[in-house]
Formats: sequence, C-alpha cells, structure tokens
Amino acid sequence: MGIPLLSVPFNELREISRGQNERIVGVLGQILDSGIFLFGSETQKFVENLSEYLGVGHVVPVANGTDALEISLRALGVGPGDTVLGVANAGGYGTIAIRQVGAIPIYVDVSDTNLLMDPAELERILGRGDLAPRALILTHLFGVMGPLDAVLSICRRYSVSVIEDCAQSIGVRGVDGHVGTFGDFGTFSFYPTKNLGGIGDSGAIVTNSAELAAKAKALAQYGWSEKYVACTPMGRNSRMDEIQAAVLRLRLPELENQNRKRLEIYRQYLSVSESLNFVHRNQQEHNGHLAVLRVKDRKEAQDALLKNGVETMIHYPVGDHQQAAFGSNEVSLPVTEASTADIISVPCHPRMTDQQVAVVSSALAALVM
Repeated sequence: MGIPLLSVPFNELREISRGQNERIVGVLGQILDSGIFLFGSETQKFVENLSEYLGVGHVVPVANGTDALEISLRALGVGPGDTVLGVANAGGYGTIAIRQVGAIPIYVDVSDTNLLMDPAELERILGRGDLAPRALILTHLFGVMGPLDAVLSICRRYSVSVIEDCAQSIGVRGVDGHVGTFGDFGTFSFYPTKNLGGIGDSGAIVTNSAELAAKAKALAQYGWSEKYVACTPMGRNSRMDEIQAAVLRLRLPELENQNRKRLEIYRQYLSVSESLNFVHRNQQEHNGHLAVLRVKDRKEAQDALLKNGVETMIHYPVGDHQQAAFGSNEVSLPVTEASTADIISVPCHPRMTDQQVAVVSSALAALVM
C-alpha cells in the first residue's frame, strides 16, 4: 500500500487540544459564568505565570505579536522619520510594525551560516556614521537564539535600543536567561501554530523596566492613565481576552516537554544525512519551532517530498525589501535574497506520530540519494 497524499500535513492544529478539551471547556464555562471576558483573573494568572517562567519583571498582555512590536516601538519613542534596524527575512512582521509607527526600516543582511542578523553587517552599517537609529528589532528566527551578545554590545556602543522579537522562540535560553529578557523589550506571539499557542490570536510584551512597562501598558489601552483618562499619545486598543489567557495558562506548563519533543524530531531529521543542509544543524539554543533546510532546486525538492506524502512550507519566500506593499527599497541583501529562493520547512511539531516522523525522514533521505 502506497503512502497517501499528505500523510504528513505541515501542521495539525486539531491535535493540539486532544487531552486538554475537558479542562479547556471547564475553564471556558467558568469564564462565561463570570461575565468577565477581559482583564479578569485568567489574564492576571497567565501574566504572573509567564513572568515567573521567563524570569522577567513585567508582562503586558496584548492582542497579537505584531501589536507587541508596534507598541514596544512607540514606548521607546520611535515615530515618524526615525529609523529602525532589522532583518528582511522574517515574514514582514517587524517591517509592518516599523511602518505603522511612521518609521523607516533599515535592513541588516543575515549570516549565511544561520540566516540570523549578521553582527558584522550591523557594525558596518552603524560604523558608516550616516544613521542614528532609534531602535533595532532582533528576531530570534525559526526558534533559534539570534546573536544576542554581539548585537547588544554593538547597540550599546551606538545608543540603539533593542527589541527582541521572540514570536518563534519562546523557551529558548542562553547562559543568563530566556530570550526576550535581555533587550529593552521582548515581544511574543501566541498565534495557534507557535510553540505556545492559543485558540485565537494574542501576544505579550515583556521588560525588566517598570517605566517602559507602564508606557506599554498605557499604549495598549487607549493611552489611559486611568479609565477614560488618556495621558499617553498614540494609544490604541490591544487586549488579550480571558479565553486566550486561560488556554495559554493551561498550556504553559507543557511547553518545556513540547519543545523537547520538537527537538527530538528535528535531531532525527539531522541524523538522516550530513549532506542535508539544515540551517541550524549546529545551533544549541533552539526550541524546534521550525525545521528549515536549503536545497538546490526548491520546486523539485517540494514536489519530491509531496510525492512521498510530506507537505512543506516556505519561511519566507520574499524579502521585506522586495515586498511591493512595503514601498521601494534599493538595498542589496545578497544572503537574504539567496536564502529566500532556496529554503523549505518540513513538518516538525510535537503532535506528529512516530510513523509520520519516519515518513518525513524517509522522504528526506530520498532527496540525497
């Protein structure tokens, strides 16, 4: 019997809640009975739990990860005409946030070894002396820690604030703590496909600065200092609801085991062949969010994997500097451009069965035969 088409879909969101449904339904019933759907006990408990897990002083829950980036930029005083540094290979979310506050993105090319921001390129851009960026967004892409020490050191020398984009990297730790706790702000997304995902959209901003936390909290709630009293300009409505908070609170204690399962699957893929060019083959700080490899002919590779029942995705196919919606940008980013043309992601999530992992491994092995 042959392998059925899409025997291994890229993700299986229906499987996430299996084993949790009864608890989730119970909590949802309590929320409905309470009549409190925003700023209730579930949100407060989740904020406390996440703060403790990350070891960070302040957590501001918001509606989604992109809002978290935008609000963080505003809290740092970034506005029209300012420049913000970032990468162009991370799906456009940072660029959208930068554009939303009226600032101008300045793109730093990535390293060919890991597709994360290249500190040497960052030093080169800042060293020219023709820019005075207000902030930098360091994206911990694919669930891998970016070059934190180098980037923070460079940014301190040039007085550039740092926002860590941790949408894909929750649970990743360095020697001194979790990602998101080193910069001025850390931002998180709890979109359903993330390692810690809800049953809708939500996000969080974290910081160890009480002053910055207060600014972010006000900006997320109309700029209010108290109800109906707006003192902070450019405030907006960005709120995590009680349902998302309740689900995330239930799932947070399982995150470490879920991340370990992802990494076990990823390492099995690595063992198939040394010639498979997985982007983060030698990376230690990894939560297994995505299993990304580079191939010589992407269409041929995707077709071959699909023929063996394996669905793939591309994270991401177009650099931000080449997106029509983001405006013209004449910058040359050779590594970014090369990688957006040859990367593919294969299924890697904790809901996969052993048989599905074996199917993907076999299909990967066929790529190098």
